[in-house]
Amino acid sequence: MKKRGILFTSLIIMIVISCTGCVTSSSYLESINIKKYSNTLETALAQTDIKGMVDEYMQTAEGESKNKKAIVIMVDGFRANTIESFYEYGKGIARLAGEGGLYFTQPANIDTDAKIGRGTNMLSIMTGIEPSKMSVMKSSDVKRAEPLSLATSCATKYATGFYTDNINYLEHQLAQELDLIKNVNGFTANAVDDVHKLRDEIVRAVDTKTVVLAAVNDLYLHAGGNYSTRNTDYMKAVINFNSYIEEIMLRISAKTGEDWLMLVTSTFGGEESIVDNKKAHNSTTFLASNKKIENGKFI
Repeated sequence: MKKRGILFTSLIIMIVISCTGCVTSSSYLESINIKKYSNTLETALAQTDIKGMVDEYMQTAEGESKNKKAIVIMVDGFRANTIESFYEYGKGIARLAGEGGLYFTQPANIDTDAKIGRGTNMLSIMTGIEPSKMSVMKSSDVKRAEPLSLATSCATKYATGFYTDNINYLEHQLAQELDLIKNVNGFTANAVDDVHKLRDEIVRAVDTKTVVLAAVNDLYLHAGGNYSTRNTDYMKAVINFNSYIEEIMLRISAKTGEDWLMLVTSTFGGEESIVDNKKAHNSTTFLASNKKIENGKFI
């Protein structure tokens, strides 16, 4: 009788674990299907269009009274389903999307089957192409000089500041580009070891730069592979960073005579490993913009 009871209990546990896995997958999809998004997963914007979008926005400055400037914050590990947790408070991303829009994007590395090391998927959004096509599959790989990343491309045209808590990117990937680019006198690139210092760098740069770019790995590190909203450390990091976005927004809104484009975007979404990145729910990266976007163009 005792053995039968143990067997029955084990069976129940197995069923619960099995069902929990199913619920987690479906509830994740449901949690991001909020009306606040301006598009659908089927019409998700290509994440790598951001490079062209920044250029398009900056080049329309002729004949206008305000100085156009741009800030782009790229966050590795900022899952779309976490937005629901703080959106109702109207701060940070919610304020940004309220001014422009909140959009589903497709991860730039969605066609990469091979496993990619930490931080290298940031290259997708920094360059506009798959890391695998540049032979950058692990953090120690050195990126080919071409195509130029968003940071270096902007540096050749505007007074640009690039700030990151991913020191490896600066030392291995971005450095290769900068070695070949000469006319970047107004370019500043700093790596810091703390997300609070990163916030400070961004805020200071708003006063001195025309284009401010940031690549953030803090949320990825806090997640430790667990991007569930039940991961307390991860969610604290998400909400904390959202408060930083709020601070930055308030800073640029107080600057008269300047018209700022502000974009916050995530890289690689979903619950699965990057090896499984062709699954539908891995299209749940997002872009929040203070300007409305239609068909990849600002309107």
